[in-house]
Amino acid sequence: MDSPLLTIAVAVYNTEEYLRDCMDSVVNQTYQNLEIICVNDCSTDNSLEILEEYAAKDKRIKIITNEKNLGLGVVRNIGMDAAHGEYILFIDSDDWLDLTTCEKLITKAKVNDSDVVFYFAYQVDGDKKEGWKMFCDVSYPLSLKDRKALLKEIHPQTWSKLLKLEFLKEKEIRFPDFHYLEDQKLHWMVCLLAEKVAFEIEHLYYYRKREGQLTQCTDRRRMLVIDVYDDLEKYLGKEKFFSLYRKEFQKKKYGHYFHTFLNLDPQFREEFLRKIKISFSDIFFLLTHGKLLKYGVFLIFLKSPFIGLFENLGRSYVWYRLCKQSISK
Repeated sequence: MDSPLLTIAVAVYNTEEYLRDCMDSVVNQTYQNLEIICVNDCSTDNSLEILEEYAAKDKRIKIITNEKNLGLGVVRNIGMDAAHGEYILFIDSDDWLDLTTCEKLITKAKVNDSDVVFYFAYQVDGDKKEGWKMFCDVSYPLSLKDRKALLKEIHPQTWSKLLKLEFLKEKEIRFPDFHYLEDQKLHWMVCLLAEKVAFEIEHLYYYRKREGQLTQCTDRRRMLVIDVYDDLEKYLGKEKFFSLYRKEFQKKKYGHYFHTFLNLDPQFREEFLRKIKISFSDIFFLLTHGKLLKYGVFLIFLKSPFIGLFENLGRSYVWYRLCKQSISK
């Protein structure tokens, strides 16, 4: 088998405590035909010094340092633009890889010249380790049913995918300029546009759950979810995909809105409710689809003429329980 060049793009921002774990797992891969592009997003800790230490020992490592903090979406695009590999693998600098990850993914990709290889990961929270599985049966050529299955079963995280660079460039797949949930749009584009996909069922990535991650925040930054789905909806409409995947989109969108609401600090919930643009056609659509019914109930609750009262209750645990109970029915 040929040994194609694989680009590993490492997004780095203030992770000095974890960066050595990440870099050790990358440079010590059993598959060695790598270029390692580390994009330092204006870190203010010792992350850059650690990267320079590794680069001095390994010529495969290239460091790109941003003059200002640009966010994960732009950082991943920078890594993609600098890549020379046939395939690209994205990794966050507080996570790490199994030492056989690259070898197994490349082997799987070359079997049918895959545009993308989806693979399993562990979520690590202190001493706890939980396996994430993302697999579904598909046939070729991929049908509408197959693509819907991919959207339903596969996690959106960018690091759960080995991607062919030629495919990304040909389909003009890039990350949006968001500091949060930048992987949602790319995930949809990959699932809708890929012609050949493969699955590696071993758990080869270690996602570290920790305090300080943006995904764990409870402030108004979490409200970026609205912009993310507005942008995705515009793309789906422009490419004539929306009518085909409306049910899948609405479930993801309003499920994410509900999750966001529950995880926001109570002081930001009223602001979030005001920013959500809810059409009655959306509510009707959700109410007439069994698996989406709970989100329709949620939206009716938000559209209630007593919303002012509910918003005030939202500052207390009572609102949290009331909302959760109404949606669970």
